[in-house]
Amino acid sequence: LLRLPFPLQPIQLLWVNLVTDSLPALALGVEPIDPKIMERRPVRRGESVFAGRMGYNIAVEGCLVGALSLLAYSIGRVFFDVDPAAPWIGRTMGFAVLSLSQVVHTFNMRSERSVFRSGLLPNRRLGLAAVACTFLQAAVIAFPALNALFRTTLLTASQWLVVAALSLAPLAVVELEKRLERAAPPPRRRAASAPGRRSRRSEK
Repeated sequence: LLRLPFPLQPIQLLWVNLVTDSLPALALGVEPIDPKIMERRPVRRGESVFAGRMGYNIAVEGCLVGALSLLAYSIGRVFFDVDPAAPWIGRTMGFAVLSLSQVVHTFNMRSERSVFRSGLLPNRRLGLAAVACTFLQAAVIAFPALNALFRTTLLTASQWLVVAALSLAPLAVVELEKRLERAAPPPRRRAASAPGRRSRRSEK
């Protein structure tokens, strides 16, 4: 509608859905049981999976990942691409941030507690999946033989630094949110722990 180049190509979206989303999701499926699971309140019959803050978290954190990807695309298109009408660098940066930020965000989704409290050792498969996705994502950008297939281009060190910073942003934002919830005053904490109002503080 705005006559602007598409930020991502269909093959790139297919790659995200089939590879960098699927491998961490499979690893989450074998996440060990939380030792504090019996401290949670029972889930009421008929309660929606989006009850409490779940729907809010999905919407806000999904928009965050999308916004970071568009920001990476815009930075690449404005500051690095020679021809804005052919945003090869911007598209590659947006593609990389979309893939890697979701891999990083997987660690946020393991638990409503801080990722630094839950640690990485209980689910080594998730760590291996994250490493594998990172290397695969780097490969489709770093190897010229794959550039034509995935419509990407090589990135410089400074461009990779931008990608890394934006990809790690979901971890920082969600950790800050969890910390603010844990530091909330008691009245608010009791209200958030009332029936039908699940929150991350119940996992502390």
